[in-house]
Amino acid sequence: MRCLVKTPPDEAGAPSTACSHVVTSGIFRAYVRIPFRYGIPALMRNLPERMRLFLGELKRRHVLRVAIAYAAVAFILIEAAGNIFPVIGIDERWNRVVVVLALAGFPVAILLSWVFDLKGGGLVVTDHVSAAPLPQTGVSDETLVGAARLDPKTVAVLPFDNLGGSAEDEYFSDGITEEITARLSRIQDLKVVSRTSVMVYKAVKKNVRQIGRDLRAGSVVEGSVRKAPGRVRITAQLIDARSDEHLWAESYDRSLEDIFAIQTDVAEGVARALETELSPSDVARIERRPTDDLDAYDAYLKGRFLWNLRTEDGIRNSVGYLESAIERDPLFALAHAGLADSFVLLGLYNADRPDVVMPRAKSSAKKALSLDPGMGEALTALACVRSIHDWKWDEAEKDFRDAIEANPRYPTAHQWFAMNHLAPRGRLEEADAELARALELDPLSPVLLASGGFLLYLNRRYDEAEAALREILAADPRFALAHFFLGQVLEQQERFDTALSCLNSACDLRGRTPEILTALGHVAAVAGDREQARALKAELIEASEATYVSPGRIAQVCVALGEIDEAIGWLEKAVEHRAVDLIWLGVMPVFDPLKGDERYEDILRRIGLGH
Repeated sequence: MRCLVKTPPDEAGAPSTACSHVVTSGIFRAYVRIPFRYGIPALMRNLPERMRLFLGELKRRHVLRVAIAYAAVAFILIEAAGNIFPVIGIDERWNRVVVVLALAGFPVAILLSWVFDLKGGGLVVTDHVSAAPLPQTGVSDETLVGAARLDPKTVAVLPFDNLGGSAEDEYFSDGITEEITARLSRIQDLKVVSRTSVMVYKAVKKNVRQIGRDLRAGSVVEGSVRKAPGRVRITAQLIDARSDEHLWAESYDRSLEDIFAIQTDVAEGVARALETELSPSDVARIERRPTDDLDAYDAYLKGRFLWNLRTEDGIRNSVGYLESAIERDPLFALAHAGLADSFVLLGLYNADRPDVVMPRAKSSAKKALSLDPGMGEALTALACVRSIHDWKWDEAEKDFRDAIEANPRYPTAHQWFAMNHLAPRGRLEEADAELARALELDPLSPVLLASGGFLLYLNRRYDEAEAALREILAADPRFALAHFFLGQVLEQQERFDTALSCLNSACDLRGRTPEILTALGHVAAVAGDREQARALKAELIEASEATYVSPGRIAQVCVALGEIDEAIGWLEKAVEHRAVDLIWLGVMPVFDPLKGDERYEDILRRIGLGH
């Protein structure tokens, strides 16, 4: 995969050029305390192998060579002082000074040789390398001496277990997980893995070290929630993902009215355990109560739970709960932002007419911003509407950049900027880089990974796109979106039978959605099965009489059938509806046959994508 996942920067940071920096606390923590804090306990397990690795690391860093050389030079100096000082009349007490200085300098020389190396005539910080994994131990290379790659201040909050005894309380435990994640992400000195990636571990159980490797997180928070009438019991613990050491744990058994205070206490407890100094602005952000109405908050958690399902029914149902939260507390900014997100997704999924849901999304986002002007979530929703519906691309770009500046750790902002703004405008390299930033925050998100495959498809890099999407399907064969994208990639490679097989798999998993019917019709037409293509086009037209179907979808099948005049007619209707899928008109391969047609070029200009 190209640029889908970036390797996190080495914890060491930029090389130091001054030896005096060794005594500063930052370098001491990075190069001395971390290797010995996590290396020595690890060495006590499987001792012979770890001693071999430890000695190998000493050799690689030239520590043994420096120790021998230092001892030789010190011996010569001490002997010289003992022989020469009496001859030239220097008091013998200075002999003892030389001995003391030589002995005192030995640990300093060893420390410097561990941290620094001489290369090309300059003093540089020694490169870190991962030690080889130990056979049949389950111990990751990050726990070994010299392999402090996982940053302890990169935190993953695993899904809290629901101990309430009722599946209906699942929304509450998931909501607590998401809220604690959000509060930790407001602490400037921490990097927090996004919800989508950690929710993978709700169904898949792995040990903490493996989770740390998967998520590139040095610290893991896990816990449980038990909700009872009027009360809640929450337990939380912080574990070092490199050593499996428990750093902090606490239990809270309080009234439901204290739910926000508990979330704050957990965030502050984690921060203290990680020796993170909280600024006054950090404290203000994590202590802020989103609402004073617990019923409104409960409705909000239910709405977000349904929204996170990312299904059409789930998103539709989320609207009712979020509207209920707003009805109880009109000043609940997060609920307004959540409602904006729901309407945006209804438009993006072509689940409702964009000229109905997008204005409602914009109104909700603006209301949220009037209550909380710096809310990155609301700025992201507003920017998305301005791109895909208003076609005010310059204004949208400013909003996206403001959203990312307000909350650079919000992966949806990077994702929507990449996929709903940069890519439609043909800025595919920038889109790829922005998607990579989203994946740094949400490394296991299947939607983000599939989006990377789609970007390769837009780049006409079909072999790479196929490899990326097949990798995703190897991990999750039931991921319909990857089947859908892969079918379109295979069509461009003229592997029509395999393409149809992939699209039929998507259909089995998701049903006969307009998007899948469109892709099936397009492949059938290009493969020469015009009768089947026309039957699918007719099915789309019939479906449009009962529910919303973007005219742009029907236009795609017409293009593949060579019915250009009819395709242009459907695209004109799509412009009237401000159909969301029009944003792909200039970059998707399926529209290439229209290039050069003045009517097509005129439509591109009218939606702000022409030249």
